[in-house]
Amino acid sequence: MSKSIKVKIEVILTSDLLTTGELELGKEIKLDKYDVIVSVNRLPFYKGKLKNEDNLLLCKIISVFESEEALNQKEKYLL
Repeated sequence: MSKSIKVKIEVILTSDLLTTGELELGKEIKLDKYDVIVSVNRLPFYKGKLKNEDNLLLCKIISVFESEEALNQKEKYLL
């Protein structure tokens, strides 16, 4: 019998074009090129894709990171 445990899921937008210097309260950010990372308990596990349906933003998981790629993403974006 498998046991279900509670997890924390985060959807993270990442872009090499965005830096902390561009972030400020109330500023709208427009990203044309970005990656979507879905993390489970602060570990990047999945690559995602955002979809907008009826003004509802959905995240679809499209692939699973290999262990090495997950660690690279964690280090690159300080997750």
